[in-house]
Amino acid sequence: MNPQIIMCGTPPTAVSKGTIFPKYRETCLSGNSEDSMWAEWSIEKMAEDRSDLDLWYETNPSLGLIINERSVRGELSDTEETDFNIQRLGLWIQYNQSSAICAADWDALTIDRDNMPAFKGRLFAGIKYGKDNKNVALSIAVKTTGQRIYIESLDCREIAKGNPWLIDFLLNADVEKIVIDGANGQSLLTEEMKDSGIKKKPILPKVAEIIEANSAFTQGIASKSICHSGQPSLRQVATNCDKRSIGTNGGFGYKSQIDEFDIALLDSAILAYWACATTKETRKQRICYWSIMLMTALIAEGKHGRKH
Repeated sequence: MNPQIIMCGTPPTAVSKGTIFPKYRETCLSGNSEDSMWAEWSIEKMAEDRSDLDLWYETNPSLGLIINERSVRGELSDTEETDFNIQRLGLWIQYNQSSAICAADWDALTIDRDNMPAFKGRLFAGIKYGKDNKNVALSIAVKTTGQRIYIESLDCREIAKGNPWLIDFLLNADVEKIVIDGANGQSLLTEEMKDSGIKKKPILPKVAEIIEANSAFTQGIASKSICHSGQPSLRQVATNCDKRSIGTNGGFGYKSQIDEFDIALLDSAILAYWACATTKETRKQRICYWSIMLMTALIAEGKHGRKH
């Protein structure tokens, strides 16, 4: 007897974990399952053109035999782009299956834009140049009267378009600290800031400080000391990320689970939060003039003595 089990299925959807099936697939493809065989008809990345007939035939061996082109064509309007890529074209995705930042935890930090908290103090700016040399992102953080820190991403643009938009913001915003990370843009932006008359010296964080910033951000999510307005772009990146190792002592950062979501957006928010959280509030000095007058009189009395 040589029993055989045939299992059929499609990749997990964008909102399902599907831990058993992906793990079994990984084991087979890695060659670590001697008595198993894996056959797959799929695309490696999201299709740019879902109506491409060649892709349909490459990923559906029964097309033209059991199902026809008309049936698949009907799915184009009834099925969302991601679902069509997964269920019809066999795309295996990784995002939303085990994000390092849970969507429920992130959403719990959302505040209503119509009921924003009162801010106190100045802004803290975080700027991150992506490692792929494509985009640069800008986010801000500010303390609230409720002892929380509000974060917001302002924009993420192509590096090739230059830094004028960053300079314009830094010239006009009331910023207390500026943090810039990314070796592919730090020096140039720093020089442009000087040339533009921005006297504030930016912070160019070291590896140890990047590790500290990511750790602080993670703790901020857990303690709910962070709040945000639920920006779709920032949520998309934050809830579709994995941890990546930094350094040799257990430090970590974040990486995106899908190429279309630039992690630079989240990184810039983390930098802004870190700068805000680690900056102590400046207490205004109170001067009591009657006390100064009294002290002056006592000092004078001590010098000349009192005649009896």
